[in-house]
Amino acid sequence: MWRFARSAAKRRAKYRCTRNGCTAERRDCEVNHREPRNGGGYGPGCHHHQHPGPDGRGGLEVLCRAHHAEVTAQQASARAAARRIVREGTDSTL
Repeated sequence: MWRFARSAAKRRAKYRCTRNGCTAERRDCEVNHREPRNGGGYGPGCHHHQHPGPDGRGGLEVLCRAHHAEVTAQQASARAAARRIVREGTDSTL
């Protein structure tokens, strides 16, 4: 399922990064989940793989490797910050 969803997303984006002004080569594109999965799985149950939204894009976006790495790093920082908040909240109740 992921293989087909990834191919469809790339075709919709004409194999180009969807970030404004990006000039990355066509071969440099990767597919990213717009909403982070955060361990929620990547299997056929991902609704946006089967049913794109009204704009035809669904929950997937095509990014060049550099933009994909940037988004992934931001998401990792947000997850780390959330874990820190939970950990600090747990420590203060002891």
